[in-house]
Amino acid sequence: MDPIFNSLDDIPFRYSIFEKDQVLTEGQLNSVRNYLDDQDRLSRIHLCGVGIIGGLQVAVDNQRVTLGKGLGVTTDGDLMVVPSPMVYTRFKPYDDSNPRYEPFFGGNGMFEIHELVASGVQDPQAKPLSGFRAETSSQLTDMFAVLFMESRIKVHDLCTGAGCDNHSSEYVGTQKLLLVDGSTMARLAPVIRSSGDVAGELD
Repeated sequence: MDPIFNSLDDIPFRYSIFEKDQVLTEGQLNSVRNYLDDQDRLSRIHLCGVGIIGGLQVAVDNQRVTLGKGLGVTTDGDLMVVPSPMVYTRFKPYDDSNPRYEPFFGGNGMFEIHELVASGVQDPQAKPLSGFRAETSSQLTDMFAVLFMESRIKVHDLCTGAGCDNHSSEYVGTQKLLLVDGSTMARLAPVIRSSGDVAGELD
């Protein structure tokens, strides 16, 4: 199981400067990309803040969950955009077959987490939300919704007869809406200092 990729785990504060007619390596090109990407993420976190910027209201009605349109920022600086309301009518376990995200694990292994499946999405594992209580022994209305960016690095290893020019890695970010119970939510919720907290400490 691959780990979740956290872009801000290692923040570079240097990048390559190119010379005329220079032959560039992947390390030099990636140093510029990584620097600009991390600066973009840091700007979101420290200038806009972390969490919900607007919208993203969750509603439960007739055994379905609706996520309203809106915008948010993750603790890794990912922009979470929901351009129009999403309706979820099914669920499935979010288990350790998914990329490993350390906060989802405790002393006894992975917490019980469920992934919501949107209407119209084909997924043979998904079960109707009408059976949520029978399947999990939990009330759907007692659960907490977590909008999660599942980030990973996908490695392509297919080479053609002409060479391996397409042999590269790809960053893949997938937005998922997860359900957790209250005890799990208490462990996941970080204490985040807002810009208002910092401003209140100024002379």
